[in-house]
Amino acid sequence: MAEQLNQISQYQGIEIDLSRSVDRVYLVKKVHQILANPNRPYDYHSFHGRVDLIALLERILRTEFRNTHDMNQKLADFHNGYDLRKSDPKIRIRKMRKRQRLTQKQLAIKLGYSSHVPIAQMEGGERRASKKVLAWLEEEKM
Repeated sequence: MAEQLNQISQYQGIEIDLSRSVDRVYLVKKVHQILANPNRPYDYHSFHGRVDLIALLERILRTEFRNTHDMNQKLADFHNGYDLRKSDPKIRIRKMRKRQRLTQKQLAIKLGYSSHVPIAQMEGGERRASKKVLAWLEEEKM
């Protein structure tokens, strides 16, 4: 990853201090700077490099971007100190369930589901959090 960042940054004239690549804030700012560079080339290799950088940002922020506007909004929120990991319901569900030492099946029964599958899907991001689950999170102050 660090080598890939270095190649892309040198190609676009933006330097990345590889010793700071473990610093999330620094890394996100530099990757965003590379993506927002108005002088970026538009050839085949740089396009795929930008796609890889967007995937890297998604991994760092632990989110998915729906489109460019969504990416820019989430990056702005991150730069303003808003932690996306705290706001994402799938992460909050899992954290609260683990904090209460419940299995997915136990939580499902507690919330009135007959199977653990809906809880697993919500935690995996395959399904939106239901009103029952959001109410439970609110009740538990999560």
